[in-house]
Amino acid sequence: MRARNIKPGFFTNDQVLECEPLARLLFAGLWGMADRKGRLEDRPKKIRIQVLPCDNCDIDALLDQLRQKGLIHRYEVNGQHYIQVINFEKHQHPHHKEPDSLIPAPDSDAMLGASMTQQPRAGPGQTSEPPVANPSDSLIPDSLIPESSLNSDDMQARARTPRKARRKPSDRIRLPCDTLPPEWAQWAHAEMGWSDQAIQDVWAYFRDYWRGRTDKGAQKSDWEATWHVWCRKQNIHSGGQYGQSKATGGYHPRFNQPNKSERFKHALVVSTLKELDAAGGPGGDKDPG
Repeated sequence: MRARNIKPGFFTNDQVLECEPLARLLFAGLWGMADRKGRLEDRPKKIRIQVLPCDNCDIDALLDQLRQKGLIHRYEVNGQHYIQVINFEKHQHPHHKEPDSLIPAPDSDAMLGASMTQQPRAGPGQTSEPPVANPSDSLIPDSLIPESSLNSDDMQARARTPRKARRKPSDRIRLPCDTLPPEWAQWAHAEMGWSDQAIQDVWAYFRDYWRGRTDKGAQKSDWEATWHVWCRKQNIHSGGQYGQSKATGGYHPRFNQPNKSERFKHALVVSTLKELDAAGGPGGDKDPG
């Protein structure tokens, strides 16, 4: 027995539902017994042992029932009897390492007739009814997709659209404006308490910084929110005094702040001046009078 797939359409296929329950189970078992071409030896006793070992049933009659419904084709080559599962290669995808079939293929004309619903062979003095076409299409993998979806305009449009074109375009863009929008300036004045010149200074640095970046981080979906965050950070760096600073003098919101080394030098100078002042000036001695 080989591992095979059973699609959901198996349980609702018209031809399968017209068979007895044991015949349906037998049909699924034939898939596991068949080779990569869907062929197996027509040996009812062997089939019963492998598929229905505990059921008291007539395997030959069940096989003939499957044949009548157009699900299998029973044929003979050089005195040997075989079974061909109809449309097996449409339903199954055998492993690429599975050996090739050693069973001869049935006659093509016979298979063409077997693709239709087969009626029981006519006995003496009887005439057989013409076969009625009824392919078991609901067993193929496409049955996993609802029929309404297969026929919908949306599915047809998606099939014609390349995969890359289906991706939703990003709304992230680079800074779109060269001048500060009035509503941004009004927000900074009301929220930060900055003067017009201070706001323009911050804007100049904001614009030059983001225009100078070339990586993906320079693209934002909400530039106004980015401006708000930027202004708040500038206010934190300035200790909340940036809005009260002079509007002139080339004050830069970030680079005008002294670094750690400069603060240490300033503290050293202040300390030295205090010591000199306590010692009475550059001479080092206080006036005794």
